[in-house]
Amino acid sequence: MTVSEIRRRHKKYMEEMASEDINLRYNLWGRLVLREIAYYLTWLFLRLGLSANLITSVNFLIGCVGCLLIAFGNYTELIIGALLVNFWALLDYADGQVARWNNSSSNYGRFLDIITDLGVAALLFMALGLRVYYHPDPYLGWVIEQVFQLEPDKGLYLFLGGWTSTFYLMALIISYNFERLISPQLVPFVSQLKIRGLPVHLIQMLGFNLQNVTGIVMPVLLLGAILGFLSIVLGLWALIITSGSIFLGLQMVRKARSSNSA
Repeated sequence: MTVSEIRRRHKKYMEEMASEDINLRYNLWGRLVLREIAYYLTWLFLRLGLSANLITSVNFLIGCVGCLLIAFGNYTELIIGALLVNFWALLDYADGQVARWNNSSSNYGRFLDIITDLGVAALLFMALGLRVYYHPDPYLGWVIEQVFQLEPDKGLYLFLGGWTSTFYLMALIISYNFERLISPQLVPFVSQLKIRGLPVHLIQMLGFNLQNVTGIVMPVLLLGAILGFLSIVLGLWALIITSGSIFLGLQMVRKARSSNSA
């Protein structure tokens, strides 16, 4: 067992699943950075004999601790928290690789992976809202003042954190029910979405990378923690997730109505 063999087997799997798993095609940060690093962690975990489900469970704790440090820690603890959340995103790739290598993939493991991912993702945006509420920076407030001529109350940050988490989870719930009731596979439907006058694949790739919590939000989160512009990170992803969820939801409603009339 070598890192090269792990990489070779996993890339073969990715080629086979690319048409079904949009994450394999569009999540550039995950595919080009996190997966490449995860191969080495996968090799280590396999050497230690760790199961994929154990890695997933420990990873959930790592993500929760990272969110708590982001929300309530001092500056040093904030940086540690941001690093832990980035490490959570990295391990989210390693546990699946371990399961596939050991042929230990199961419905329980996939379910555990999904609920832990959703839990940490929801906590992350709430943690950002709490962080900026207790340690506000001037950037988002300045943007709001310039655009709307209003001086925002810092309670806005708590609202944005909860709002973003709610819309993130809501979009996934709607997608699940759409897939269960209307279309057996969500990916072909998403790949058919078109915005008139815009390059489809570019828009889909940009949207997926911005909305996926293990995508570009990870390095931006770390940079925002170091440089002190987390209010902009929170405001930007509140806008991205809200607009993306509304767009996808409206398209699903339209698809559901057309399938009913057909």
